[in-house]
Amino acid sequence: MESAFCYFCLQLPAFAVGAPPPVPVEDFDRRLRTVPDAAARYVRSCGFPLLPGAVFPWGSAGSRFKAYEDQIRYEVARHRSLKAGRSEPPRPRGVAGDGALRGQIEAMGGLDPLKREHGLGEMRSRYLARMEAAHPLSREAAACYRFRLAIAWREAALGHPEGLRLFREAVDGLECRAPGSGGDRAEEERDA
Repeated sequence: MESAFCYFCLQLPAFAVGAPPPVPVEDFDRRLRTVPDAAARYVRSCGFPLLPGAVFPWGSAGSRFKAYEDQIRYEVARHRSLKAGRSEPPRPRGVAGDGALRGQIEAMGGLDPLKREHGLGEMRSRYLARMEAAHPLSREAAACYRFRLAIAWREAALGHPEGLRLFREAVDGLECRAPGSGGDRAEEERDA
């Protein structure tokens, strides 16, 4: 199986962090036909954003990236909560603490939401690129490449007017529902 991925990975175009995506995800998936089907299914499942309840093989790049993404999500929620004057949310079971990650999230806290999202995308891509480099020419390298490709295409969509509009609507919706914003009084009164 690894020899099939060796050949597969050698055919992929170079893809530096921050560079535009070199191929559409669909083309990447078509190329996966050259590797065993079971392994290709795992690599195809490595997309972004992660699906709720996504499960990856233990120790795989997918499981390590999911753990990293869970850390990011917790640190973002923690930062928002503290910034709004609320207490720190409880850390979900299984989500590790990472002081360096916390510092990066806090440093992005004052940025415009779109710039913050780009910063988070770059953090994710750098993490995946390091993992890809640690497992060259393997199934895990292919999985990391596919994650990075999905992240880059998501970033590219934010550069188009329709993608930007959808992003702004999502941010506005989150800010409206934030406690103390006045956007959802009935929910705040019910929770009180």
